[in-house]
Amino acid sequence: MPRAPSSARPRPRGEAGDGARRGNNILGDGAPGVEGALLLDRRQLARVLGISVRELDRLRARGVLPVPIHLGGSRAPRWTRAAVEAFLGELQRRAERGARP
Repeated sequence: MPRAPSSARPRPRGEAGDGARRGNNILGDGAPGVEGALLLDRRQLARVLGISVRELDRLRARGVLPVPIHLGGSRAPRWTRAAVEAFLGELQRRAERGARP
């Protein structure tokens, strides 16, 4: 049986591909299904942050997270990859300075 082209074969977890990290990208580590996403849903964002969806909803209600967008009148929030990366970068800078989030 002929092998599928390399682009059609699934990649092992952690292997770089078209959506691989470029530059100083914070997202992607341990977050399967997020690598190439431009918009993240609640489940994906929770996975990136390493928290439950319920905790994500609590942080969102407290105004800790970046403001999500809603496409086409949808009630389902989505966060842009750029906003999440900026948020995580700010958390990292605060941690390095010893400030509270």
